[in-house]
Amino acid sequence: KYLELKTTLKMKKYLDDNNIKSRTGKNFSKGNLYKMLQNKTYIGLVHHKGNYYEGEHEGIIDKWTFNKVQELLEKNRNNNKNRIQSKSPSLLAGKLFDDKGNKMSPSHSNKKGKRYRYYVSQALVQGDRKNAGSVDKIPSGEIEKLVKSEIALFLKDKANIQKYITEFDVQKQKSILSTLSKFELNDNFIRSILAKVVLFKEKIEIIICKEHLIKALESVITNDLLLTEA
Repeated sequence: KYLELKTTLKMKKYLDDNNIKSRTGKNFSKGNLYKMLQNKTYIGLVHHKGNYYEGEHEGIIDKWTFNKVQELLEKNRNNNKNRIQSKSPSLLAGKLFDDKGNKMSPSHSNKKGKRYRYYVSQALVQGDRKNAGSVDKIPSGEIEKLVKSEIALFLKDKANIQKYITEFDVQKQKSILSTLSKFELNDNFIRSILAKVVLFKEKIEIIICKEHLIKALESVITNDLLLTEA
């Protein structure tokens, strides 16, 4: 049915419209569906310590269908990623502030055929330089690279991440930590967990939303599309 409908969103609607529930009697979530569509138990395999082996049970899904589903899931993930990146070219739009509380908005200039991107304090944009922060303008690439680097280091600290996933069962915790070790950090993930970035002359404050971080950590194994607000 997924191969026919092409997306988990349409799949969920089909199940809801036909009153098809999970074994707990609830409607399926997109996370449930992603997990089921990638579950190798259905093709006769068993999971043990990070590896899959032929099980004693008979698969209920043929391997050709299962592999086609994986190809479609990967294609949809890439399409979602590209669509999000095209909508949000400025990683810190709406998230970056100077040390006087002014929002720093994306801007650009063109010199000798080259395009240069910046974040500029709204105080400066509005001609109120005296109320701008200690840093009122910064190249986008410079601050974005720093934020990405710091968040990447944060996610690699397993002991630190463990504190945020204690509510999940042990198997889910292990799966999240294992996936994070090879996780490709993307702009959508970063924006989903960032509450605010404050730019000082001597330092940068990166503030992460705990609630959004927990949801984002779960998303690395469910492949759910994270939705963010500017």
